[in-house]
Amino acid sequence: MEWALSEAAGFDAGYAMTISPHVLKNHGHIDMLLEAIKNWDFLRYNQAFTEEQQARLRDPKTEWHLEKVDDTQYNLYQLNISDRYHCNLQELQPGQPAGSDWSIESPYSSNCAVRLYVDGDGSIKNPKVRTADGGMIVFPCTIEGGQYLLYEFSGEAVVTDKNYNVVKNIIPNGKLSLTEGTSNISFYCDRNEGSPEVVLRFITRSEPESVRVK
Repeated sequence: MEWALSEAAGFDAGYAMTISPHVLKNHGHIDMLLEAIKNWDFLRYNQAFTEEQQARLRDPKTEWHLEKVDDTQYNLYQLNISDRYHCNLQELQPGQPAGSDWSIESPYSSNCAVRLYVDGDGSIKNPKVRTADGGMIVFPCTIEGGQYLLYEFSGEAVVTDKNYNVVKNIIPNGKLSLTEGTSNISFYCDRNEGSPEVVLRFITRSEPESVRVK
């Protein structure tokens, strides 16, 4: 959603959007999405973005996030969203720990958000992510097939259903951050039952740019 909104802001262009009543009623993040539309359009209407910012927003290969500070000030972040990383649990016995190692490129040194999805029948327990410098975060929870674990830059974490409705709030143990350049990262979890596949994406962000409405 914010990719499309950032393109509209970059080109100072209107757009058309459709949404079904079913989605409005059942999508767990609908209020967040509608707030994003409101904030991006408010800044675009008031010509709050500089020409230099608009030039970067127009780049279709970039991802952005906007946060409201108050009625006249907003923080603009450029995001780096990783590829999808997969950990297949099909060849393991129930209760046997699973793990995978990956290398991640990031243009930013920042704390890290995580999007984890359990794909298939079964569930996992206590997923954890470790970085090469010894940092580690543990999520003490069970995640069923078809559910997401969403870990935000704020340090908050939730498990949601397939429509992003919150199932439970999680208190993580530890923190997760990545450095600029290449980082080696390891993922572990306990296979609870079934043979799901775990799919993860990691998000880092730039320092905030201030956007003000005159």
